[in-house]
Formats: sequence, C-alpha cells, structure tokens
Amino acid sequence: MKKIVVVGIPDTYLDDLISKLENHPKCKSVEMIYTAQQFFNDYKPGSADALLIDISIPDSNFTEFAKEARKLDSKTLIIGVATRNDSVDVKKFKNKIPNSQFLFKIDDNTANVNQIFDWLENKGRMKKKDKGIKKTILVVDDFENTLNIIEYTLKSNGYEVIGALSGKEALQKLQQGAKPDLIITDLNMPGMDGFELIKAIRKMPGHEQTPIFILTTDFSFEKKLRAKELGINAWIQKPYKIEEFLNIIKQTLS
Repeated sequence: MKKIVVVGIPDTYLDDLISKLENHPKCKSVEMIYTAQQFFNDYKPGSADALLIDISIPDSNFTEFAKEARKLDSKTLIIGVATRNDSVDVKKFKNKIPNSQFLFKIDDNTANVNQIFDWLENKGRMKKKDKGIKKTILVVDDFENTLNIIEYTLKSNGYEVIGALSGKEALQKLQQGAKPDLIITDLNMPGMDGFELIKAIRKMPGHEQTPIFILTTDFSFEKKLRAKELGINAWIQKPYKIEEFLNIIKQTLS
C-alpha cells in the first residue's frame, strides 16, 4: 500500500486525480500540501512513496523546489505534473532530479493513476534486483590512519571503498572512471580543501547529483552554511558514533 503526497494549488485536474488515487486498491493515503513553505515545515523524509509536484506551486520555482525536495528525501519517487502548454523541459527536469518521472494533465486521470502505480511497482522491483550489488563509497582524508579506520568500518559493513589521501587524488580517480554511489570527504586538507574538491566534483559530468558528506572536526557555523549552499547531503562531526554514521549512509544509499 502506497502513500502519496501532492504539492500544488487544487484545481479540477488535481481534485479528480486525488479522488482516483484514493480509490486505487494499492493506495494507502493521499495528502495534499499547498505551498513550498508548508512542505518544508510539515513533510517528514520517508513518509511518502511518491511526491507529486504540480507546476502551480505558488511560492517557489517548480524545478528548484523539486531539487530541494530531493535533498530532503532521497528515497521517494518525485513526479512532476504540468499541462502540455506549460514551458517545461521534461528531459531537463528528469536529468536534474534523480529518481523522477513526469506526467501531463489529461482528461482521463485513470491512465495517469495507473502510470503512477506502475512506476512505483517497477521501482520496488529494481530495488530487489539491485539488493545484492554492493554500494561504492569514495573516502577522502589526508590522514592515512583516519582513512584506514573509515575504510575498515565501511568494508566491514558490506561497502566497496575507494580511498584517497588528497582532493587531487580523489579527482584523478573520478577522472579515471571511478563511479562511487557516495563521496565522504574531510574538510581541512592541504592543497585542495573539501569545499574546492566538492565544487570540482559538481562540475564533472555524471557527478552533479552524487551524494556528498563532509566528515570533519571543524564546527564553524559559517562553514556549515557554505556546505549547505553547495548542496552537501550531510555534515558529520568528528568524533562520531559509528552506529549513527552507518545509519546516515544506509538512509542515503537505500
């Protein structure tokens, strides 16, 4: 049974869509959220299987809101909704928002509702299919002992690990074809610090959306704000509890 959240200003189409979603045998619940502000105040990550975002959202740019929603919830299927005469580049939207689809408003919402549940079912099948594939994590830290400890912890918990002792080495490994599912980097490193590394990674094709964690002893508020501006997925303070560290990784990669 699936939980659906719809974000946008109600209209005839959305009212009918919600009604048909609620009556679908695989639907557990449908929640309506009207604005971006309400969404970020009320939405809890992991509380919905699908997030439908209508172009009518009044207090935010449609695509930018979808990007922020993805940062908040890495798991839910995001579905954009618009009329065909709205100026939406569907391909661009799907490229910018990982794990997303797109619907156009049509007279018969039955077809769109069936499409939504087909996407959700296929997503579930993909998860089962990929269950045995190990996730790869790139870890960057200029202290070899620290790097070795992190590598050991991750490998002991079933992850493949690529280690790098500098930002430059990390970039070289990415340029040589490494495709990590997650990147964890120290912040204060000689030569190229964590912020410079992250900016360089975000310019590399194929790594614009790769989740990135900062793992650091630094507790500067200004640096945390800068990290947020760069779209960092998590700021983890050293020393950290291993269980919490692994839980954050699991939530991000699942």
